[in-house]
Amino acid sequence: MVEPHFPFTLLFLPEIFGMEYRIPGRNILAIEDRPSLLTRGVQIYFRHATGDEESFVLVVQAADHFKQAVTPIRDL
Repeated sequence: MVEPHFPFTLLFLPEIFGMEYRIPGRNILAIEDRPSLLTRGVQIYFRHATGDEESFVLVVQAADHFKQAVTPIRDL
């Protein structure tokens, strides 16, 4: 589950801007590195229960460790 922290949890912002995700591991399609000048992140591609595909960028400190941790979850 990916969810925002305060103050982004106020006034229904997560629901309005799609800032909250609950994705079963089997619905994760791919994870790719998305480095930038200031941060290092990963782009996560996933499939909704409806079959629609979407992606979002998650900023993480250790992208390689994150990808290793998610790999076994995707196989469930």
